[in-house]
Amino acid sequence: MKEVYCFGTDKFKLVKGVGMAYSMVAPAIKPELIKHSKHTVKIYNEKTRSWEPYPCNELVTRCPVCGSLMKVYFIPGTTWLALCSKECSDKFNGKLKEIKDVNETLKYFIEKQK
Repeated sequence: MKEVYCFGTDKFKLVKGVGMAYSMVAPAIKPELIKHSKHTVKIYNEKTRSWEPYPCNELVTRCPVCGSLMKVYFIPGTTWLALCSKECSDKFNGKLKEIKDVNETLKYFIEKQK
């Protein structure tokens, strides 16, 4: 199964099996709002020239373009679109230029797989 990293950069270090506490609400005023990630990812910050840690989770899902299974690593609360390959990314972006709507483009590929 292909692993896909949705961090918005190629400058990252994934630390598997070492999670960290995080909250989708700041500040986390209730203990039940605090979650724990499965992994940690360190993203390189060009401005500060340092590695910054973020929570990282994984999800097994299908590529919306070709339907192949992939394991996606992501930072909770971010909205990167996971595609399994450059070929699928090129297909998606080409159709997006034609349709001009991300949701409609996703619907197009999902319907095509049925």
